[in-house]
Amino acid sequence: MSILAEPRRKQRISVDPQNIQWRDDDAKFGKKILERMGWRNGKGLGKREQGRNENLRLKANHSGKGLGCKHSYDDTWVAHHDDFAKLLASLNKTKKDTNENMASEIKPNAEKSMKSRMRIRYRGFTRGNDLSEYSEEDKCAVLGKKRRNIAEKQIECQSDFDKKRINFDEGNIVQSALSMNEYFAEKMQKFREMKKRKEDASLEYEKSR
Repeated sequence: MSILAEPRRKQRISVDPQNIQWRDDDAKFGKKILERMGWRNGKGLGKREQGRNENLRLKANHSGKGLGCKHSYDDTWVAHHDDFAKLLASLNKTKKDTNENMASEIKPNAEKSMKSRMRIRYRGFTRGNDLSEYSEEDKCAVLGKKRRNIAEKQIECQSDFDKKRINFDEGNIVQSALSMNEYFAEKMQKFREMKKRKEDASLEYEKSR
C-alpha cells in the first residue's frame, strides 16, 4: 500500500474542464465589444492591462480554506502565536509588579496586626484579674465553693409560690397565682359540689311532698 499526501477522491470530469471552447469562441458578444475597445487576445483587462489574461476554469477546493487564503497561512499562524506570547509576557510582567506592590503593603499591615494583637492580649490579662465583671456562679466555679442545687431552689420557689395566692382586683381582671390546670380543677370541684347540692335539694323537696 502506497503512502499518499492526500486521500483519494473520486472526481467526475466534464467534457471541457479547462473551458477551452468558451475561450476559442470568437462569436461571443462580450469578446467583440472588447476588441472594438482595443483589447486583443492574450492581454489582460484594466487600464494598464494588469488583469488576468487566462480564461476562467473550475478548481476543486480540498483544503477547506476560504477565499483569499494565501499559501503563507502557516507563517501567519506562527506570527499570531508570537503576538499572543508577547501579550502573555506583558500580562505576567504587570502581575509581577502588582505582587511586589502588594508585598510592600502587606508588611505594614502585619505590623499593625501585631500591635493590635498585643493590645488584645493586654486587655485579656487585665480582664482576667478583674473579678467585678464575673457573676457569683462564676466565682464559685473558679474558687471551688459549693453551690446550691438548682433543682432544690426551684422546688423551694414552687412551694413558696403555692403557699401564696394573691388576687388583685382591677376591674374585671383577676390575677391568680394558680396554674391553669389547678384553676380548672378548682372550678370543676366547685361545679360538682353545686350540682350535688341541687340534687340533694330536689330530693328533699320530693320527700316533703
